[in-house]
Amino acid sequence: MTANVLSSKNTENIVLIWLDPSVNSAEYSDAQQKLASIHRNFKKFTSVVDGEKAIQQLAGSSQVILTVSGGFGKELVPRIHQLEHVLTIYVFCINRETHIKWAKEFDKVRQFYSSFVSLHQTIFSDQSSYY
Repeated sequence: MTANVLSSKNTENIVLIWLDPSVNSAEYSDAQQKLASIHRNFKKFTSVVDGEKAIQQLAGSSQVILTVSGGFGKELVPRIHQLEHVLTIYVFCINRETHIKWAKEFDKVRQFYSSFVSLHQTIFSDQSSYY
């Protein structure tokens, strides 16, 4: 269902958001560059409050594809999942088993990733459905 929605929208109105307390660490600088290179509108946030505020402000003007850490996702996803402009949620976490428990209630949570390589490959392959 998500792919059909994405394919009917202009990609300029889609924002890829990465919400993770470690997103600005040197460890993820290459990952940030890769995501920015595959998606024109890429934003990153290190706090749930700032990320949620940005997501809320995009209502009516843009659609959101969210990559979120497991801990932040557990807190945020229940509050934003019902928003129509939130299209897809990817969870980037180490402890997959812990986060599957809360995430199974939300159908917009597409997949869990412990490797950025796998996450990047999925976002890259999914981008073709955005056009």
